[in-house]
Amino acid sequence: MLRPRAFSQLLAVAMLALAMPAAAQQPAIYDDRDRVHPVFATHGMVATQEANATRIGLEVLQSGGNAVDAAVTVAFALAVTLPQAGNLGGGGFMLVHDAARDETVAIDYREMSGAAASRDMFLDATGAADPEKSRYSGLAVGVPGTLAGMALALERYGTLSLAEALAPAIELAAGGIVVSAELSDSLKAASERLQILSDTDGVARCHTVYNCTDACPRGIHVTKAIGELKLAMVTGKLD
Repeated sequence: MLRPRAFSQLLAVAMLALAMPAAAQQPAIYDDRDRVHPVFATHGMVATQEANATRIGLEVLQSGGNAVDAAVTVAFALAVTLPQAGNLGGGGFMLVHDAARDETVAIDYREMSGAAASRDMFLDATGAADPEKSRYSGLAVGVPGTLAGMALALERYGTLSLAEALAPAIELAAGGIVVSAELSDSLKAASERLQILSDTDGVARCHTVYNCTDACPRGIHVTKAIGELKLAMVTGKLD
């Protein structure tokens, strides 16, 4: 049995709960005191980890491209401006929602093992797992799926040609970019491993990672990549 004082306290709490407006129980997601506020858009939105890529994706939408056009163009741009967020040598997944059909499709373009891969390829002489082989050696390199995935997405769901989607990335690669804080941090974090590829003459020894036998002058891979992308623009194919 509740005593009079206890009952009056319980009644006061109940009355206070009834008097509280619903908004107070469910705080709004927008508050002027927050450092970061939600962004609202009517017709579309692009969000990436790097400003140049976001700008390029937005320009695609503003020029009449659809979401897949923007996503593919952004992926190529990120390969230049922030490789850790969009690399041509990797793979991934893409979810595409077709509003007209009310259908959502998943495209799987993850990397695949090479034809010569085997169960024991990452074991050392004693049969134990060797993380150096599985993470940093040429054996750890998979067959990339990104380019094939991007090309397939454009072909099935996009409106841009492959050449049009590649053009902004090529322009960024050829003209150069201002290194962002994120890119700088990622390069610093990988500096020790990158240094392994360089000797005192400033020559990258590609055999260290790729088991090649020839020395590759610095910049040759970037130049080759730009050339291959330009070739893809002309031929419409990626080898």
